[in-house]
Amino acid sequence: MEADEEAISVDDIPALAFDTPEEKQRVAMILEQYNNDLTLTPEEDAAFCPTGARTHRAPSLADIPLVPAARAVTIWFTPRIELLPVSGTRFPLAQMREDDPVDQRSYRSFF
Repeated sequence: MEADEEAISVDDIPALAFDTPEEKQRVAMILEQYNNDLTLTPEEDAAFCPTGARTHRAPSLADIPLVPAARAVTIWFTPRIELLPVSGTRFPLAQMREDDPVDQRSYRSFF
């Protein structure tokens, strides 16, 4: 969804995006102004700045250990199989023998 195309409902925004009910109410008022004419004015855009500037807020005690732990679990346990050089065949030696039987013959044929 792009700005200046369709109305935005505050109910479409996840609850985790707001720190307080007052913040959600303030965003709802800004979106109501936007939804009237579907044009994001510079004033409306600037009104979102305090909502997006969360760097000045101190993280809660729950965030301090949980965020790094969640990131570590994601990194350690997310499979990255697209990086592995896998051919997709279950028995590559059998396929190699079919493709090139002379070079892939068993050692017994030499004796």
